[in-house]
Amino acid sequence: MSLRRRGEPKQANGFASGRSNGHANGRLRGQQEVLSPTDAKTDHSRWRLRDTNGVHTWHYLESDEQVAAWPQSAAELHYLGQDTGAPPLPKATTPLQAAENGIAFYERMQLPTGHWGAEYGGPMFLMPGYVITCYVTESRFSQAEETEMIRYLFSVQNLGAKN
Repeated sequence: MSLRRRGEPKQANGFASGRSNGHANGRLRGQQEVLSPTDAKTDHSRWRLRDTNGVHTWHYLESDEQVAAWPQSAAELHYLGQDTGAPPLPKATTPLQAAENGIAFYERMQLPTGHWGAEYGGPMFLMPGYVITCYVTESRFSQAEETEMIRYLFSVQNLGAKN
């Protein structure tokens, strides 16, 4: 599964389970292609977050040498859904202990520049413009970017009855 390039046929929408959601996308009902869930994913141990003056960019490291030279931080591991290796926090029994646990967690997530990186839900807001811009300029995504964009969209899709 990949982004559609100019001249390529449209693909039908579908659920991650592989069943169609009924949107024909230019095809008659019954003749649509159904997207199946993607098992493709990148090696999350190769992603690194670069922070340049508050501008965050993710970089996929292709070689083992690059991976060895740039270890992942606890924040990167957390954002990627990986085990950070941090010891578990004690169960809070008071509001003060809960606040202390929160501070301890956010201390681990603080980037070297002193702030915290956050998704803010931006991909759903920004991704369409990014994809359209790349389509218009005939720019290509790297295979790693394409794979993770597809995984992200499948992970946040609304599986409600009206889809």
